[in-house]
Amino acid sequence: MHLRHFLQLAGATAIASCSTSSPDKKTAPQPFASLPETDQEVYDAVFRYQISRWAGSSYKQWYLKLLGDDAPQDLIQRYRAEGLEVYPRSSYIEGNGVVFSISRIVSLTTSHAELAGGYAYGSLAAAFGKYHLVKKQGRWIVASFTVEICA
Repeated sequence: MHLRHFLQLAGATAIASCSTSSPDKKTAPQPFASLPETDQEVYDAVFRYQISRWAGSSYKQWYLKLLGDDAPQDLIQRYRAEGLEVYPRSSYIEGNGVVFSISRIVSLTTSHAELAGGYAYGSLAAAFGKYHLVKKQGRWIVASFTVEICA
């Protein structure tokens, strides 16, 4: 691994490991339902993609982080109503599950999207990169995940 990649990984890991900000700066995340509809659709597609990829692992709990904060409670409640064991990122305890994070939308058109994000499972491993999505038959589908930083 090149020194540059190591430093990027160390920085990303340090940022990802912070579960909360200082108490006086902590605000509730914007409700998921208040986000633009297309943003909701691509975020949902990425979270569902990651959950389905990890469903066969020994991990069965998913901790969600969206745009630098815990995933909104209305999104958590929606997934829990479907029987998924999802929680806000801030409630993560190492070894309990996998953290899925979406940092931002990099680009978005009517048929293609690219999102920055990744996953981590404690101190064991993490990957950060770009999700490439395409819209097929009215649904956003993750076509690929390109890992840019891996530990």
